[in-house]
Amino acid sequence: MKFIRPLIHSLFLIFILGLQQLSFAQSRAGEAVLDINPYKITCIGEGRHPCTFGKMNGEKCTVDFDIQGFEFEWGFTYQLRIEYRDINPAPADGSSKEYRMKKLLKKEPVNADFSFEYTLEPKSDLFGFVSMVEDAGDDKLLLLGEKYIICNGQKNKILSILETAPVKLLLKFDNDKNLQLIEFVD
Repeated sequence: MKFIRPLIHSLFLIFILGLQQLSFAQSRAGEAVLDINPYKITCIGEGRHPCTFGKMNGEKCTVDFDIQGFEFEWGFTYQLRIEYRDINPAPADGSSKEYRMKKLLKKEPVNADFSFEYTLEPKSDLFGFVSMVEDAGDDKLLLLGEKYIICNGQKNKILSILETAPVKLLLKFDNDKNLQLIEFVD
């Protein structure tokens, strides 16, 4: 009899701790409105990689994750209603959340006068990363492995500067949704 009481207390304690662990492991989920800008930037995580950026529920954010059911297209702004949930355990090389597009609220092409500043990083830096721009022949560079920049006679100058320093460019989309160099930005 005198062993039963401590045994019941021990089992009760194990039960309570188990419930705490179970509630901790359960996924938190929610919904958000995500506004996505019309071009991608370079994110650093497991190396450099392209990611989109914008605002989630009005707060600036990088979209460094896949959204199930959504396909990004350069030159368009988007507004999405998404749902998300925690991934337990989180993968070592990815997002700790899973995202799914619930509804496409807006997809609009950028205006003809839309331009933006873009900084190209040097071919290598302190971390030894490779540049996200490649020579694509003629007068073009391939940005992030996805989008051409038409350099308007400035490709060699850009590549030369990128050997040692970042280059800030003013870009705009052309009719084919390629990027056109407008000018260098100081």
